[in-house]
Amino acid sequence: MTTMGGDRPRLALVATALALLLAAMMSARPAFAHDSGVPFIYVGATAADGGALALDHNLGLPIVLEATARVEDFVLYAAQDPAFEPPSHLPEGFFALAPGVTVAVEVTDLGPSVAVKIGGVELDRVGASVVLGTAPELHRHPEWRLTLPVGARSCQPIGFRLTTDAPAYTPSRRYTAWLTNDEATCAIPTCGDPDGSGGITVSDGVNVLRAAVGLASACIVPAACDVDGSGAPSVTDGVRVLRAAAGLPADLACPEF
Repeated sequence: MTTMGGDRPRLALVATALALLLAAMMSARPAFAHDSGVPFIYVGATAADGGALALDHNLGLPIVLEATARVEDFVLYAAQDPAFEPPSHLPEGFFALAPGVTVAVEVTDLGPSVAVKIGGVELDRVGASVVLGTAPELHRHPEWRLTLPVGARSCQPIGFRLTTDAPAYTPSRRYTAWLTNDEATCAIPTCGDPDGSGGITVSDGVNVLRAAVGLASACIVPAACDVDGSGAPSVTDGVRVLRAAAGLPADLACPEF
């Protein structure tokens, strides 16, 4: 996985220039069609007329972006799908929102050079938020964005949750979308497997221990290293992951991400 280094202020200026160029390009072309083949992100709740806000979408699959603009030695990769939509089907435990419920998207964490633009507002920092829409009209095509040096490949997360002022509903859990310009480089973490290798190894345990003491680690998504669900990676989490790697009994129960 390639990460961004160097002069972050310069990167911010380049990203702004790329975003302006992309906006001009998008204004001169038709909106993406519903038949793009990318499944929608359905917005609903965990209970009828109340409960926690929720999404119905397989965010375990990466969102693959295409090169759309270049400024100096940086390239902006972007896509307008998947889009947010009201549910067209209701799987068990998933319910449509009551009419009049306004939903916002709030960024909870993000990789070094990712962002999402919704309704003309760019969300590029933790805590940034924008109104998604009001039920039942919740259709919105975001612009998923990743800025990289020319020739670089990367897979970076953007975590977010849904919020609302409607008293019958509570905020959603945190969801993580993975943005990439090369799907082959996208190793998505799972509980106890923060490096996304596909299995729990001694390396995963070491990464959890490093995160627990504040050292650099592969715990880009902290919840993948918080195997006891305490709220943050700890030495106890590292020991559990090492036990699992050795085939010993270990209770791994990460928060959802």
